[in-house]
Amino acid sequence: MSKKSESLLFPCPSLMGTTLHFSGGIPGFSDIYNFRIEHWGGLSSPFFLLTSIDGEEQLEFLVVSPEVFFPDYVVKMGVDMAERLGLQNAEDAHVFVIVTVGENVEDSTVNLMGPLVVNEKNGEAVQIVLSSPVYNVSTYLFQKNENRTEKLG
Repeated sequence: MSKKSESLLFPCPSLMGTTLHFSGGIPGFSDIYNFRIEHWGGLSSPFFLLTSIDGEEQLEFLVVSPEVFFPDYVVKMGVDMAERLGLQNAEDAHVFVIVTVGENVEDSTVNLMGPLVVNEKNGEAVQIVLSSPVYNVSTYLFQKNENRTEKLG
């Protein structure tokens, strides 16, 4: 495995099995703050599972590093958000996007408009909403063919 592909599949090994803290919760789940992140789908899989560890109801989100499927994906975050996460430099930030698994795997989508940004040093995390018209909340993860649109809705 090349260093480049290895870094995409294991983007932040220091986070595996640790607790991520979303101080404001995740939109729609504002009362759940802490999640454990684990590799999902075997060692060659680029996917991770975020599992809530707060409260009685367990939430799980399938996530992936967007650069695995969208190498040109860029997240621009304001200074205030970087300070909120305690980021000292950009290299400490890692981005995940939430995957919605379709009835068929090829119908799975990702939310490129609402990435999760994690500080690898302290586990602080936030879901931000990008204002770029380039990104969508339901972007196909896999392309069936050249004629299929990249975005839904």
